[in-house]
Order: sequence, then structure tokens, then C-alpha cells
Amino acid sequence: MSIRSNQLTEGLLKNLKYDKPLKVDGGDQWIINFNGENRAAVMSAKTGAYLKWDARQEFVIMDTTECWWNVLLLPQDDALVLALRVPPGINEDEGLQTLQMQPDYSVILQNQVGDPNNTQLWMVVMSDMSAQVSVNFSAQ
Repeated sequence: MSIRSNQLTEGLLKNLKYDKPLKVDGGDQWIINFNGENRAAVMSAKTGAYLKWDARQEFVIMDTTECWWNVLLLPQDDALVLALRVPPGINEDEGLQTLQMQPDYSVILQNQVGDPNNTQLWMVVMSDMSAQVSVNFSAQ
């Protein structure tokens, strides 16, 4: 799948396993800026802060500095489903830190080797306002 550069979408990021939206610091509406190179910045529509990882790549934090996640796109019944991963470092063969929802609906970064599981997959549920600027993707 590919995405055109500078495509924006706004809406919920709903976890596939738990069917719950990603909520950080009380916000559950996100503006996702895809740069066309399988990277995206995820900004809270409520606060304007960006979803980011901490220095140890264990926890999700919010920050005023734009942060680019690696995005893995997966086809799912005409929906946009993705995994958000910390860009790989030197030891990428040992896995990638991937955004994951826990059973209590909190989120962490989990080392993932291979394909992401349903706790690490997020469906973009677009708000009505983003219909005009939604992400365009197509099979390659």
C-alpha cells in the first residue's frame, strides 16, 4: 500500500483487538499527517501535542515537537489499518518498538518481531470533517 505525500486525516485510532480508541492525556481525536514514505506524525486534535516515545522507547508520551513514526499499512476490508512503530535503530533484527494497547486500554511500546498482532493494529475511523482530506491508499 502507498500513501500520497502530505495527506492528512482526522479521527479516532481504534484498536483492532479491544475495539477501543487510542486515548492519551484525555484526547482521542488525532490528526495524522502521512508523508508518503510510510511515515506519519500523529497529533492530538485536542491539545496540538504530538504522540511520541520516551527516550528508552518504552512508553508513549505527548510532546510539542513533531515526531515521525514508521507506519505499516495493512489492507482490511476497505479500511485504513496501520501499526505505528519507532523508526528502527541498529538492532532492527531484534524487533521494532510498536504501539500496543494493553488489556486495561492503556498504551505502551512493545518489542515486536515479525508481523504485528491485533493489540498493535489501529483502524483509522475518520471524522466527518476529514472526509475531504482523507488518506488515499492503493495496493501496489
